[in-house]
Amino acid sequence: MLGFVLLSVLAIKSALGMPDIDINVSSGLTPSISWTPEVAMSSIRILEGTYDLGQPFDRDKVMWWIESGDREALHSPISYGYSAQGISAIHQPRGLASGQTYTVYMLQTPRSFSGDDEFYQAAETFIARE
Repeated sequence: MLGFVLLSVLAIKSALGMPDIDINVSSGLTPSISWTPEVAMSSIRILEGTYDLGQPFDRDKVMWWIESGDREALHSPISYGYSAQGISAIHQPRGLASGQTYTVYMLQTPRSFSGDDEFYQAAETFIARE
């Protein structure tokens, strides 16, 4: 069966009342990741297993991790393995396995860490399906 099974959607509002981020992961082993509202992100990670926001993760469980120095460089949708000028692949994409549980974690880095900036973070757990 094509598709994915949504285990949980974990999205939080920033301390400044920003809207929830809803993440959608398409079917397939090289899925498309989209989110609404369509705010730009600076970091996207796919982790093997289930993780909650703020939970430490094992670097051995990173399936793919991209970042941009520009806090507004990654726009919805992004395909698994995406690469472009100005985007750093912290971890190159590893093959996803059908039936395996993964978590998408996304972050928009604040302009400064003074606490005055708005930023977004969100996560969604899914099961990859061919």
